[in-house]
Amino acid sequence: MLILSLKLANSNLKYRKERTFLTVFSIVISIFISFLLLSIIDGFLKTIKNSINLKKIDIVITSGDLPIELGPIVVSTSSYKININIYQELRNKYPNFIISPIFKDLIKINDKLIPIISLDLNYIDKFYPNSQVNILYSSQTAIIGKELSRLLNLKQNDIITIQNKPFRISKILNKLNGYEDYAIFIDYKDYIQLFNINSLSQLWVITNLNNLENKKIIQELKSTYPNLFFYENEQVNNNQYSLIALLRSLQVVIIIASISTALVASTNTILITTFERIKEFAILLAIGSPRFLVFLTVLFEGIIISFIGSIIGIILGIISSLLFQNSFYKALNLSIPIVSLSFNVFLQILIISILIGFLSSILPAYIAFSINLQESIRK
Repeated sequence: MLILSLKLANSNLKYRKERTFLTVFSIVISIFISFLLLSIIDGFLKTIKNSINLKKIDIVITSGDLPIELGPIVVSTSSYKININIYQELRNKYPNFIISPIFKDLIKINDKLIPIISLDLNYIDKFYPNSQVNILYSSQTAIIGKELSRLLNLKQNDIITIQNKPFRISKILNKLNGYEDYAIFIDYKDYIQLFNINSLSQLWVITNLNNLENKKIIQELKSTYPNLFFYENEQVNNNQYSLIALLRSLQVVIIIASISTALVASTNTILITTFERIKEFAILLAIGSPRFLVFLTVLFEGIIISFIGSIIGIILGIISSLLFQNSFYKALNLSIPIVSLSFNVFLQILIISILIGFLSSILPAYIAFSINLQESIRK
């Protein structure tokens, strides 16, 4: 029965080529747009989540709200407003804590925008435990991620020019999976000189204390420095996770919109062809064909159309995603991948395709299944 249903469905799709083409076209457009948008969102999600998991920070000190990080793009209202003397005071007051100024920016090197992360290089392996560096800072030293070294064709001990000043690459990190893998790390003292800065952006603190003790430290710091803001790492991560939740909500909206758009066009076409073939179905029933055969025939039509449209849409989506990434790179000269062709994207597209195929044909299939045999033949 399944083979016969498939043959009947295939025969009808070939017979009504124009309507089949229009339905497939609507699904192709829906899948194509969905694939492109989902791959871009997934790229941002992947970068943000990996970067969150890379870092170890107990307290973040700013002069305003928490910065929002979209990968290498840092949106902050508190840049360069912390007096550098406060850093020295904190180091003297808490000698057992690991404290470092932090600057994040995008700079142009070799015609590419590259993230630069500045901190006390002596503590890089403390804030980024996967880095496994253990170096003693020397002036104009740089550390870069493995992907950036591949992109710029750089090796250890090579020279990279930042703001017209040479920096020796002392280490290439190979265990970073966030945007840091495409970043340059330099010491904060070099950063301050390079960009002529006399105040700090953020301070990162590792206390190696539990949450309760950290809260006590934060309360103590708030009373001492009422103009600054102090956040536990959990608050910082929640800030980023809220952004992740927003992006995931956008994914859901895209999926629903894609299914709805393709569903309306596909269901409408299959319904029209179903009503046109009522007499044909009635004849099949009259010669003894089971009603379930009619049901499966119409159902398979929607599934076949959805399958063909999805395959074409995915191919176009992959091509457009790669073209978008290349054109985006050329337009902004950004070094970090924006698009992610991950398993999650393909899984989401597969779910969209299955739902479109099944939902668009279930109503027409039920109508064909429920036809009144005598009335249909009489008409």
